[in-house]
Amino acid sequence: MIGSVLGGKYEILEEVGSDGIFFGFKAREKSSGKYFFIRTLVEGAGSQEFQFALNQVVESVQDVSHPNVERFKEFSTDDGGFLVSEWTAGTPLDVKLKRLSSLSVPLTVALGIELSEGLDALHSNRNIHGGICPAAVLSTAGEGAKLLLPGFWAAYSRSNKAA
Repeated sequence: MIGSVLGGKYEILEEVGSDGIFFGFKAREKSSGKYFFIRTLVEGAGSQEFQFALNQVVESVQDVSHPNVERFKEFSTDDGGFLVSEWTAGTPLDVKLKRLSSLSVPLTVALGIELSEGLDALHSNRNIHGGICPAAVLSTAGEGAKLLLPGFWAAYSRSNKAA
């Protein structure tokens, strides 16, 4: 997959993780040179119904612009289906907790505030995250927090891999 181009415009640079539904990659948009996070669907996860549901979720959260909420650019059915979101350097909170075993009280409070502000932005736009857990939180390079995959719980019920 490294070196391939998705949708004719996103060059895959490196794999950055996976779960039961998606493989995650850092990519560069050929036209702008900007970096993006690409999630490709795991084989067997991309039924038409699930892809339709993913597209609906992406459209519903695209208007949410907040530094503590992952921002999506598009969902494409090209190349087996993939999601494109902004690139933010960081480590998923579940990985960080395994490495550190705990967080300091000031950092925990700061993360809680940032996540609450992100949730407020989602709720103000009539969206629900629906799946907050350490794997759905990115601990950013500046010790901040970003909610990942906002609203995707609604699409997961339509996937035979996630359900």
